[in-house]
Amino acid sequence: MGLPHVLYLLVAFLIASPLLDLASHRKGLWRLSHAFTLACSLACLALMAYSYGASGGTWPRVASYGELGVGTCLLLDRASLFMASTALLLSALASTYALGEGPISPGYCVAFTALMAGMVGVSFSGDLLTLYVFWEVMCLAAYALVAMGELREEALEAAWKYFIMASAGAILMLFGASLTYGLAGTLNMPLLARRLEGASDRWLYVALLFFLVGMGVEAALFPLYTWLPDAHSAAPTPISTMLSGVVIEIGFYALAKVMLVLFGQSAFLWQATLASLCVANMLVGSLSALVQRDVKRLLAYSSVANMGYLMAALASYNVSALSAAFFFVLSHALSKGLAFLCAGHMATRTGSRELGALRDVRAGMPLTTALLFLSLLSLAGLPGTCGFVAKLVLISALFSTACWWLGILALLNAILMAAAYIRAIWSMLGPPAKSVPRSGGEGRLSLTAMALMALLIVVLGFWPSPALRLAHLGARDLLGVR
Repeated sequence: MGLPHVLYLLVAFLIASPLLDLASHRKGLWRLSHAFTLACSLACLALMAYSYGASGGTWPRVASYGELGVGTCLLLDRASLFMASTALLLSALASTYALGEGPISPGYCVAFTALMAGMVGVSFSGDLLTLYVFWEVMCLAAYALVAMGELREEALEAAWKYFIMASAGAILMLFGASLTYGLAGTLNMPLLARRLEGASDRWLYVALLFFLVGMGVEAALFPLYTWLPDAHSAAPTPISTMLSGVVIEIGFYALAKVMLVLFGQSAFLWQATLASLCVANMLVGSLSALVQRDVKRLLAYSSVANMGYLMAALASYNVSALSAAFFFVLSHALSKGLAFLCAGHMATRTGSRELGALRDVRAGMPLTTALLFLSLLSLAGLPGTCGFVAKLVLISALFSTACWWLGILALLNAILMAAAYIRAIWSMLGPPAKSVPRSGGEGRLSLTAMALMALLIVVLGFWPSPALRLAHLGARDLLGVR
């Protein structure tokens, strides 16, 4: 059993999901859908862990199916393993949380399973056609899940906006893939890397521009991020967690893979463009987050700012910075995921996402409030949390590169975002209103998921070395360093 079998397992779960979805809604057993997605994510995580342990250190590897150059190709390296594992871990935690919430819309089980399959497929794709197919699976599932938000009119509007922008981006990706095939005669990434080495054709840069803009929509790069605040705030809480915690990071990883694996040193020539996007994301995201009163929109805009850190690492073209970026992805998935779960849990009870309204249920939900504060402090970079380690290693790595000035910008952005998170905490510490909105207490299953995430945040804050080691190996594989 190898890593390709993870995709086979996901496809098997995806085929079975409509039957289970139908049965669970007809009989009113809606928790079966969440139990199914939880089982799917845990089974795939276990299979990946077993495959990695049994690999004997033979990394990276390429698995090809069909005719070389146009057939399906999977690129099995530590970078893909790290991203896919992070996606499945957050999927498992989000599914555990959802077990403690209320009934869901029909089709949720199918869409969530498809989202997992899409993210894992994008991570392991080794050719542009396979990447595009799994990219579309991931995006289509995300559109459907956003539309299932509790406030249906708001959710449908956000889903349509997301659909229009991401579909336009996918078309540009297809143009980029077509141009690349015309230049090199193959869609296979390892072959492309060899055939395009040292190439300077102007159409190559046009193709790279198509990929940058097309994938930049899903990666929430400036100015293509405008769908994100609406979609992340309108989606059901577990889906907000997935979108902000890992889906946009998968978009970034796909962009990094295309730029570094396909174009190698040619991508390095785009350093000024990538650095400009980094600055724009940090500035727009942090300043927008500072003025938000809707907790979900605050967290969404902070994700825009955090994408600036990842773009800074990509612009540096440095192993240490990219390894720090991989750890940052894991830290962000846990910290931002926990923040969305806690905020959504409280907002469901109070009926409002306003920061001021959340303090009205603070006394009735002390554990959720404490976990929300922990997640915000981790995002702010409190020592003893994974957020502190992630920012420390990334900013330190940036200072050690030729792009040291990006380290200064990252440090300033960290200060601005810390101010936004502390402002949010301060808003929830005020006296509650006289008329306290409804409160349904704290669900045990939901609390279990949130407590597990909090535990991981603290454990990685004090013992980050195993994750940092795998992140470093992933960065070396991505850059082709042996």
